[in-house]
Amino acid sequence: METFLDELQKPEEAYRVNLLEVKKHFGELRVGLKSIRSELGEHFSDIDSLPPDDQYPKKMWRFLTEATEQLEDLSDAVKQAELSFAEILRYYGEDEKTSSSEFFGIFKTFCTSYRKCQTENRAAAEEKVVAEKRRQYAEESRLARQKAREEEVVRDPQDAAILDTLLERLRNG
Repeated sequence: METFLDELQKPEEAYRVNLLEVKKHFGELRVGLKSIRSELGEHFSDIDSLPPDDQYPKKMWRFLTEATEQLEDLSDAVKQAELSFAEILRYYGEDEKTSSSEFFGIFKTFCTSYRKCQTENRAAAEEKVVAEKRRQYAEESRLARQKAREEEVVRDPQDAAILDTLLERLRNG
Protein backbone atom coordinates (compact mmCIF):
# COMPACT_ATOMS: atom_id res chain seq x y z
CA MET A 1 0.00 0.00 0.00
CA GLU A 2 2.72 2.47 0.90
CA THR A 3 5.08 1.74 -1.97
CA PHE A 4 4.39 5.28 -3.15
CA LEU A 5 6.69 6.49 -0.35
CA ASP A 6 9.49 4.51 -1.99
CA GLU A 7 8.63 6.12 -5.31
CA LEU A 8 8.69 9.58 -3.72
CA GLN A 9 12.06 9.09 -2.05
CA LYS A 10 14.07 10.71 -4.86
CA PRO A 11 11.74 13.73 -5.29
CA GLU A 12 11.70 14.06 -1.51
CA GLU A 13 15.51 14.28 -1.47
CA ALA A 14 15.63 16.58 -4.52
CA TYR A 15 14.30 19.53 -2.53
CA ARG A 16 17.85 20.09 -1.25
CA VAL A 17 19.09 20.89 -4.76
CA ASN A 18 18.22 24.26 -6.22
CA LEU A 19 18.61 24.13 -10.00
CA LEU A 20 19.30 27.87 -10.17
CA GLU A 21 22.19 27.45 -7.73
CA VAL A 22 23.52 24.54 -9.79
CA LYS A 23 23.45 26.73 -12.91
CA LYS A 24 25.17 29.55 -11.02
CA HIS A 25 27.94 27.25 -9.77
CA PHE A 26 28.27 25.75 -13.24
CA GLY A 27 28.81 29.25 -14.64
CA GLU A 28 31.45 29.88 -11.99
CA LEU A 29 33.23 26.66 -12.99
CA ARG A 30 33.14 27.70 -16.62
CA VAL A 31 34.62 31.13 -15.78
CA GLY A 32 37.28 29.52 -13.58
CA LEU A 33 38.27 27.10 -16.33
CA LYS A 34 38.41 29.95 -18.85
CA SER A 35 40.69 31.84 -16.45
CA ILE A 36 42.98 28.82 -16.13
CA ARG A 37 43.09 28.48 -19.91
CA SER A 38 44.09 32.12 -20.39
CA GLU A 39 46.72 31.94 -17.61
CA LEU A 40 48.22 28.80 -19.13
CA GLY A 41 48.15 30.34 -22.60
CA GLU A 42 49.81 33.48 -21.35
CA HIS A 43 52.56 31.88 -19.26
CA PHE A 44 52.99 28.34 -20.57
CA SER A 45 52.02 28.39 -24.24
CA ASP A 46 55.31 26.90 -25.42
CA ILE A 47 55.94 23.87 -23.21
CA ASP A 48 59.09 22.94 -25.17
CA SER A 49 60.83 26.18 -24.19
CA LEU A 50 60.36 25.45 -20.47
CA PRO A 51 62.86 23.51 -18.35
CA PRO A 52 62.35 19.74 -18.86
CA ASP A 53 62.02 19.04 -15.14
CA ASP A 54 59.15 21.54 -14.77
CA GLN A 55 56.08 19.25 -14.75
CA TYR A 56 53.61 21.95 -13.70
CA PRO A 57 52.68 23.18 -17.21
CA LYS A 58 52.26 19.63 -18.57
CA LYS A 59 50.08 18.61 -15.65
CA MET A 60 48.03 21.80 -15.86
CA TRP A 61 47.45 21.45 -19.63
CA ARG A 62 46.38 17.83 -19.03
CA PHE A 63 44.13 18.98 -16.20
CA LEU A 64 42.63 21.67 -18.44
CA THR A 65 41.85 19.12 -21.16
CA GLU A 66 40.23 16.68 -18.73
CA ALA A 67 38.35 19.41 -16.87
CA THR A 68 37.04 20.84 -20.15
CA GLU A 69 35.68 17.41 -21.15
CA GLN A 70 34.08 16.95 -17.74
CA LEU A 71 32.61 20.44 -17.87
CA GLU A 72 31.04 19.68 -21.24
CA ASP A 73 29.51 16.50 -19.80
CA LEU A 74 28.27 18.53 -16.86
CA SER A 75 26.86 21.12 -19.25
CA ASP A 76 24.85 18.41 -20.99
CA ALA A 77 23.60 17.11 -17.63
CA VAL A 78 22.55 20.59 -16.48
CA LYS A 79 20.70 21.23 -19.76
CA GLN A 80 18.95 17.87 -19.44
CA ALA A 81 18.00 18.66 -15.84
CA GLU A 82 16.57 22.03 -16.90
CA LEU A 83 14.54 20.46 -19.70
CA SER A 84 13.28 17.67 -17.45
CA PHE A 85 12.34 20.09 -14.70
CA ALA A 86 10.48 22.36 -17.14
CA GLU A 87 8.60 19.31 -18.41
CA ILE A 88 7.73 18.25 -14.85
CA LEU A 89 6.41 21.72 -14.04
CA ARG A 90 4.18 21.62 -17.13
CA TYR A 91 3.01 18.09 -16.30
CA TYR A 92 1.97 19.06 -12.77
CA GLY A 93 0.54 22.40 -13.87
CA GLU A 94 2.94 24.44 -11.79
CA ASP A 95 4.12 27.95 -12.55
CA GLU A 96 7.24 27.86 -14.72
CA LYS A 97 8.92 30.27 -12.28
CA THR A 98 8.66 27.75 -9.44
CA SER A 99 12.10 26.86 -8.12
CA SER A 100 13.17 23.25 -7.98
CA SER A 101 13.62 23.32 -4.22
CA GLU A 102 10.14 24.80 -3.81
CA PHE A 103 8.58 22.21 -6.11
CA PHE A 104 10.34 19.21 -4.59
CA GLY A 105 9.76 20.67 -1.13
CA ILE A 106 6.09 19.87 -1.67
CA PHE A 107 6.99 16.18 -1.86
CA LYS A 108 9.24 16.49 1.19
CA THR A 109 6.46 18.13 3.20
CA PHE A 110 3.92 15.55 2.07
CA CYS A 111 6.16 12.58 2.93
CA THR A 112 7.12 14.06 6.29
CA SER A 113 3.47 14.77 7.15
CA TYR A 114 2.39 11.33 5.99
CA ARG A 115 5.00 9.60 8.15
CA LYS A 116 4.01 11.76 11.12
CA CYS A 117 0.36 10.83 10.65
CA GLN A 118 1.32 7.17 10.37
CA THR A 119 3.18 7.38 13.67
CA GLU A 120 0.31 9.22 15.35
CA ASN A 121 -2.23 6.70 14.02
CA ARG A 122 -0.15 3.77 15.27
CA ALA A 123 0.18 5.42 18.68
CA ALA A 124 -3.59 6.06 18.79
CA ALA A 125 -4.31 2.45 17.81
CA GLU A 126 -1.93 1.17 20.48
CA GLU A 127 -3.53 3.47 23.05
CA LYS A 128 -6.96 2.20 22.02
CA VAL A 129 -5.81 -1.40 22.53
CA VAL A 130 -4.37 -0.52 25.94
CA ALA A 131 -7.57 1.32 26.93
CA GLU A 132 -9.68 -1.66 25.82
CA LYS A 133 -7.50 -4.02 27.86
CA ARG A 134 -7.89 -1.71 30.88
CA ARG A 135 -11.65 -1.63 30.39
CA GLN A 136 -11.80 -5.42 30.12
CA TYR A 137 -9.65 -5.81 33.22
CA ALA A 138 -11.86 -3.37 35.16
CA GLU A 139 -14.99 -5.21 34.01
CA GLU A 140 -13.50 -8.59 34.95
CA SER A 141 -12.51 -7.20 38.36
CA ARG A 142 -16.00 -5.79 38.91
CA LEU A 143 -17.61 -9.09 37.95
CA ALA A 144 -15.22 -11.01 40.20
CA ARG A 145 -16.05 -8.73 43.17
CA GLN A 146 -19.77 -9.03 42.47
CA LYS A 147 -19.51 -12.81 42.25
CA ALA A 148 -17.51 -12.91 45.46
CA ARG A 149 -20.22 -10.85 47.24
CA GLU A 150 -22.95 -13.13 45.91
CA GLU A 151 -21.06 -16.22 47.03
CA GLU A 152 -20.53 -14.64 50.45
CA VAL A 153 -24.26 -13.97 50.84
CA VAL A 154 -25.16 -17.51 49.78
CA ARG A 155 -22.52 -19.06 52.06
CA ASP A 156 -24.01 -17.66 55.25
CA PRO A 157 -27.81 -18.05 55.22
CA GLN A 158 -28.01 -17.24 58.95
CA ASP A 159 -26.54 -13.78 58.28
CA ALA A 160 -29.12 -13.29 55.56
CA ALA A 161 -31.90 -14.22 58.01
CA ILE A 162 -30.59 -11.74 60.58
CA LEU A 163 -30.47 -9.01 57.93
CA ASP A 164 -34.03 -9.82 56.84
CA THR A 165 -35.23 -9.67 60.47
CA LEU A 166 -33.56 -6.29 60.99
CA LEU A 167 -35.10 -4.88 57.82
CA GLU A 168 -38.54 -6.18 58.87
CA ARG A 169 -38.26 -4.53 62.31
CA LEU A 170 -37.24 -1.24 60.71
CA ARG A 171 -40.27 -1.29 58.43
CA ASN A 172 -42.68 -2.10 61.22
CA GLY A 173 -41.25 0.55 63.36
